[in-house]
Amino acid sequence: MRSWRGPAAVAVVVAGALIFDFLSPQVVSVTVGYMCLVLIGYWLPDPRAALALALLATTLIIIGHWISIPENTPEWQSWLNRGDSIFSVWLTAVFVWRIRILDLKLYQQIDREKLLMREVSHRAKNILSVVDAIARQTATRDPEHFVDRFSERIQALSANQDLLVRNEWSGVEMEGLVRAQLAHFADLIGSRIAICGPKLRLNVAAAQAIGLALHELCTNAGKYGALSTNRGRVDVSWDAADETFTMGWIEREGRPYLHHSGAGSAPLLWKRWQSPA
Repeated sequence: MRSWRGPAAVAVVVAGALIFDFLSPQVVSVTVGYMCLVLIGYWLPDPRAALALALLATTLIIIGHWISIPENTPEWQSWLNRGDSIFSVWLTAVFVWRIRILDLKLYQQIDREKLLMREVSHRAKNILSVVDAIARQTATRDPEHFVDRFSERIQALSANQDLLVRNEWSGVEMEGLVRAQLAHFADLIGSRIAICGPKLRLNVAAAQAIGLALHELCTNAGKYGALSTNRGRVDVSWDAADETFTMGWIEREGRPYLHHSGAGSAPLLWKRWQSPA
């Protein structure tokens, strides 16, 4: 019902019930009228409206006992009739309230399922766009080893997705992302691979981009750089000063002719990690 129809219907039913109660003997039941009053709660926005109307109806039933036409009916029988009316009204109210609660839960389960379907569609399109970009870049830069390189990059993307799923797509910690991409060299972390940086939580887009960049650096280091020797070391660091994310990748004691280091920066694509209060 619209906002004005609910109160108007309540007023009409209340007035009708009271008039009928006033003109009728106490032995005549007005239960149906008050049950209709409670049933109005089904069309009101708040599920508790039926209970509130039942409370109103109970008050009216008691008032009706004193204003209805007196007769020779014993007092106890009159109160018994009124008690039966009150019981019927509250039984109806509880039924309506439960139905409204179930309706509301069903409705919410349906704005969630639709939202979930839209989110799945959006993320699927996003992943397909990333895969398309990876395929194009791989084919352009290394067409002779396309299958192997493409497969490796898809595996790196898969590792990023696993992290995001475990974190319910709320982002990932930078350190967790680094460790995931260094999984093939996990036994070297702490000895030949140093990881250092503040606690940062990356959003989905940043995690995908930075994860793929880390994969490329790890692959190159393992094939040609510091991690391709028995003595090489890698320092991985990151920071977020001045609203700019910066990641450093420094290799030492690798092959002299391939020894290199790299660092890069990107616009703000992260949010600071905050510990619980």
